[in-house]
Amino acid sequence: MEKAFFGHLILPLRYLACSMVKKTVRSDLWSHGIGRHSEQELYGITERDLLAVSAILGQKKFLFGEKPCLADVAAFAFITSSVWDCPQSPFAELINSKMRNLEEHAQRMKEMYYPDWDEIIKKKHKSE
Repeated sequence: MEKAFFGHLILPLRYLACSMVKKTVRSDLWSHGIGRHSEQELYGITERDLLAVSAILGQKKFLFGEKPCLADVAAFAFITSSVWDCPQSPFAELINSKMRNLEEHAQRMKEMYYPDWDEIIKKKHKSE
């Protein structure tokens, strides 16, 4: 992550910027309460939350009916960032093994709101 966000900076500035951001994020996470949990506790909390969302979704098209709502958008954002951007993440493995309906939900949202998604991603990767 450091290289992705700060790779364009020269070495002393990269180290300083990364250090300042880490300190700020840790402080903010502690203030919000999420920073008070261990890594294992965070994975457990996330797994329970994902299982609950998956159970609510069930075999429905969207979380609360035939049309997407804000909760569908939030689920889509989490799934795309944790599964599609980081396919080796524990969340990706969990969703791909136990919660396929969340992956299918994200695909529906992508097709509905981002029909040019794959084209945009290809352009992004070419420019890197």
